Amino acid sequence: MSAWSWNPEQLKAIQNGVYRRSFCMIGAAGTGKTTTLKGTVKAMLENHVVPMLKSSTNTLIAGTPGIAFLSYTRRAVRNIARQMSDEMKGHCLTVHKILEYAPEYYDDYNEEGELVQKMRFAPQRNRYNPLPAELTDIVIDEASMLDVDLYDKLIDALPNPEAVRFIFLGDLNQLPPVYGQSILGIKLLELEIVELTRVYRQALESPIIALALAVKNNHFAEFNKNAVELWNAPKNFGVQKVDSQIVFDRPGRGKVTLIPWKKRWDPEFSLKAVKDRIPVWCEQGFYNPEEDLILCPWNLWCDEINLATADYLGRKRDVEVHQVIAGYQTYYLAVGDKLMVDKQDCIILDIYKNPKYLGKRTLAPSKTLNRWGKDTSAVQEYEIDNVDIDDALAMLADTDVTERTAQASHIMKIRVLDTEEEVLVSTAAVYNASKFGYAITVHKAQGSECRRVFFITDYCHAGLMSRELVYTGITRAAEELVMLMSPQALAKAAAKPRIKGDTLAEKLEFFTKRNSERMDDNG
Repeated sequence: MSAWSWNPEQLKAIQNGVYRRSFCMIGAAGTGKTTTLKGTVKAMLENHVVPMLKSSTNTLIAGTPGIAFLSYTRRAVRNIARQMSDEMKGHCLTVHKILEYAPEYYDDYNEEGELVQKMRFAPQRNRYNPLPAELTDIVIDEASMLDVDLYDKLIDALPNPEAVRFIFLGDLNQLPPVYGQSILGIKLLELEIVELTRVYRQALESPIIALALAVKNNHFAEFNKNAVELWNAPKNFGVQKVDSQIVFDRPGRGKVTLIPWKKRWDPEFSLKAVKDRIPVWCEQGFYNPEEDLILCPWNLWCDEINLATADYLGRKRDVEVHQVIAGYQTYYLAVGDKLMVDKQDCIILDIYKNPKYLGKRTLAPSKTLNRWGKDTSAVQEYEIDNVDIDDALAMLADTDVTERTAQASHIMKIRVLDTEEEVLVSTAAVYNASKFGYAITVHKAQGSECRRVFFITDYCHAGLMSRELVYTGITRAAEELVMLMSPQALAKAAAKPRIKGDTLAEKLEFFTKRNSERMDDNG
């Protein structure tokens, strides 16, 4: 976009950048938030309003401008980095990364009142170990999903928060954070707002953006039994009908594939149908579990789809599956599995027996053991792991029995994808807080972007879905969106907004009420 083509809304953002004003820049998909941010940062650097970093840290590069581009998820950060110059790519970080989150172990009590050891990720940057003073400008992208608690931890790590200028970027059509209140909803009441309202032609040429805007504005066509028409798509999308699929394809601009359910099945049968499709999609090259993302409104469905995907991939890799006993829960895991541990994307690097474990014996690792604990071979007998008697007696004689009873049967070595840090997991509490990461809920996907997204909705999800949920799910797709859907459920969701109001003034009224209730709750 050339210098003379900035619209008044974008010029206002650029001027705020030059004059070092904190502000919020909001806009729906396709309104040019990223382009405007690039122009704002360029103007800031050209006018030398950002100091150079002098301090050397693990997360920021000395000798570069003192500005950081932060977001909640690694995928969102990668999206920012693609838009920035080479010298600024090293300053595109997750909030957790700049705060140097690291695992720490602590004592807590379980439901039975027993003292157990747990693990959590905690920031190493704080008021006692602050970020460099030369960091004077912070851009927070996807600010709608940043909760107040994490923002407070960021403020605590700044040596002089009053001197730091913030630019909050967000989309009010997305969901609030999974936990806590969005910091964007609060900052909209405190700071100047730049609202981008113009949707550019390039965006409208994308069927993904067109569908998202149709959901945002509730511009859905009427449904009947023989047709599935979610929106009045432009003719240049190249609409194709393949069996029951409807494909809206604009080469180089994006692709949307709608796959409506042929009939209303029982939810259990629908879920089985999805699980059965996973191997088929993989073999066809239609779905790549390592790169693509499956979204679903319901945790239960995500769990089952994850198990089916992990089982298929494990058999394809011909890996041994380990039975892991963690407290009252039993898991069947293998090297190479993708997990989410404490909201961090991780890969299992190794699994081996935990010498501190005192509980029930586990089954031997097996290539015929599936993720539900069933042997898929003809032989239904398992070799039992041998336990060294001397080691067992030494364990029992150990004075730290409480700590040992909190241990899981295996130690799992994982790599945190965001930080590339390798962590050992051995306690039952951490295992119980972990999930497979192939299919996640739309809430957990906020701030993420993936080349191809599979958005699965059934009629049984209708009560859970809202306009913001559907909009958020759709806009996670960068190049291709596949929707296995119930048209009725989507239409119902599009007519049910969670953040009340259509105009900015109405939404501000909603946030004012929410913030007031929060203040009352906090005394």
